[in-house]
Amino acid sequence: MIFPSFRKSYPPLSTLPNQITQTPIINPTHLPVLKTRITSTRRFTGSDSDSGTQLPRPVSPFKILLVLDYNGTLNRNFSGIIRVIRKYRNNLVVLINTGRSLNWLQKDVNTRKEQLKELPVDTVSTHDGTELYLNTHYKYFPKWLASLSSSSQDREWVQNRVASSGWLHLPMVRNIINIAMANLSGIFTEKFPNQKIKARNKDQEDPKFYVESLSNSIHDVEHEVKTELTRQLTNESRLSGHNIQTDIIVEDATTKNDGQSVTKFILKPKNYTKKTPIEFILRRDPTITHLITAGNGANDIDMLEPSDISGRPNHGFVCRGGKDEQELQQNLEQTTHINFIHPTSLDSALESEIRQILKRKSSR
Repeated sequence: MIFPSFRKSYPPLSTLPNQITQTPIINPTHLPVLKTRITSTRRFTGSDSDSGTQLPRPVSPFKILLVLDYNGTLNRNFSGIIRVIRKYRNNLVVLINTGRSLNWLQKDVNTRKEQLKELPVDTVSTHDGTELYLNTHYKYFPKWLASLSSSSQDREWVQNRVASSGWLHLPMVRNIINIAMANLSGIFTEKFPNQKIKARNKDQEDPKFYVESLSNSIHDVEHEVKTELTRQLTNESRLSGHNIQTDIIVEDATTKNDGQSVTKFILKPKNYTKKTPIEFILRRDPTITHLITAGNGANDIDMLEPSDISGRPNHGFVCRGGKDEQELQQNLEQTTHINFIHPTSLDSALESEIRQILKRKSSR
């Protein structure tokens, strides 16, 4: 075997639960409605996050899916957004949709757990739509989030992802990245002897890594990185028996003061974006009639741009001030269902939009 340690670094498919290893293609029209989330009418009875009391839940016969990017969107106006969500909780299903890793999100929320303990959150998606976690028992957000691991993902979500792209779990992908990074070190030394090129991974929970090189060589470096990643993905597909289909996203290089360029490489299941978990939730919950999305990054364009997703009207908000604002303006400024706002105004913008939707529904 070429990479013996690689094969031992995560459990073989045969040892995993049947619910995950079975990979039927699921007909979306037959997906069940979210169980407790839709039918339960239990009400909020307290606010002590250590008492085990559950958070309020949506009980209205029609609902709005509120999708919030975390970094640069939700975390710019926690108190105002929490106020709005709690005020209209009967009508809201809340999804936090982040490009960050679960590990990163857990650490950040833990530093704000007192501030966020009364934030109702139904669903969390991480890695730009790769992972999906459902808070089916309506636990307090910080406490629930801290209890999660990659194995806590919704089983149906994992089945669909494996069936469509071969992505079983992130440790598999991180091992591919680690092997590629080790091999690239030698490739860079051989092919670019006069440059200091290095690959690094900031977060071992994240299927991303960064390559630093001189700016005049970045295109050659990008080619070598993609070639090596593709080779390792092909090897793993052959060894595991899964046809791993992956999008390799390359973010534009940023130049540092010393002349080095830093390029980010992101691996994702093929055709998975921040819109993917939204479509999954909407298929499972026919009582959701409208959608509100808010974000501030280029990775949010896919969920902001459509005027409707799965037949539900989409009302989008772009929070100004992020590093991708120019790209967002180029792609979305002429889109009539999207408003560009300052992050501190997001709470009032959300409240106004929710009121309008509910008013239109009640007048019918």
